[in-house]
Formats: sequence, structure tokens, C-alpha cells
Amino acid sequence: MPSRDGVDSTASGNAEAPASDTGAAAVPVVSFACVDVTRQGYVRAANWCEETWRVAHACDDADMTRNLLEPEPTLLPAELDSPARTALDDGEDPRAVAARNPATSLAWARLAREALDAGDAVAAYAFARTGYHRGLDALRKAGWRGAGPVPASHVPNQGFLLSVHALAEAAAAIGEEEEHARCLALLDDSDPQAREVLGLS
Repeated sequence: MPSRDGVDSTASGNAEAPASDTGAAAVPVVSFACVDVTRQGYVRAANWCEETWRVAHACDDADMTRNLLEPEPTLLPAELDSPARTALDDGEDPRAVAARNPATSLAWARLAREALDAGDAVAAYAFARTGYHRGLDALRKAGWRGAGPVPASHVPNQGFLLSVHALAEAAAAIGEEEEHARCLALLDDSDPQAREVLGLS
């Protein structure tokens, strides 16, 4: 709104418009981060800044929980996962499936789980770590940059997440407590619902 000496300004919390040379009293104004004070007594683009603030505020009200700086979810391609998944579902030996599809985490995760169930933590650790690293390779190819959602609801992501969980268990079994904690943190950071979706404890 115009000030007493005709200067355009926006309203502020604590800021005041500078007094004019005639000694007029300072006028309270609202300041926005984007307002550009170019020289004494002039505020540029006040209307634009106020509108920008209104839009941003409306977006916050619409979705208070969304982190606008968070990367988009990474979704592994179905063609990477499908052949191994189909073979495993048909009852094929996971070793044969892993040998034929070494870039797919799912078969390695299955081998790690079988080794854990058999009490062979060392073999489980080796299988799970292979699945974990092959999954990281695939995620990076899909645009992952070391952080961001890897949703368990997307079926091709599940082999990687199962490998991470198996690696956490195997690491704990051989006394690698720090790695155990890191793997569980990665699992939860990738998808806080992963354990529920995958039926994991």
C-alpha cells in the first residue's frame, strides 16, 4: 500500500519503511524474502512477492507432509525382475536362477534367506551382500543418487529390499552390529512401510 510519502511498500512483521527526507515518521511494512529493496524508500515487485507467498502457503496447506526437496521414488524396471521372479515362483532352484540372472537381487535374496534358515550365516551374508550390491547397481542405473524413496509396493524393488533385510540379519549373526544397524536404517529410509509390505519382522 502507498506510504504517507507515496512510496510503494508491502506490510512486514518488524521491518519499517525508511523515513523520508522531510522527517515523516517511519511506516510499518510487511517484508517478504523475495522483496528487493533497491534504494532508500523503494520496494520493487511487492505485489509479485505477496502473490508468490500466497501460492506457497496454499501448497503447504494442501500437503503439509510432503518434502519438496525429496527425490522422486526410484522404480526398478519390471524386465529386470520378471524372469527371475517367474522362475522362482515356478519352483526353480534359486542357484540356477541367480546364475542365469545375476543382475537381479531377488534370487540372491532368496538364497540368503534359505541360508539363514539353515543356520549358515556366512553363506547368507555372502548371498545377501551380492544381492545388495547388484540392487545398488540397478538403482543407480534407474536414476537413484544414494538417497530417496525405493517403495516396496513396486514389485521389482522388492528383491533389493529383501537383500538389505537379509544382509542386516546375516550381519547381526556374525557380530557385525554396525552393519546390521546401517542396513535396517537403509531399509526404513528406502520405505518406512517396507517391513509391513514384505512381511518382515
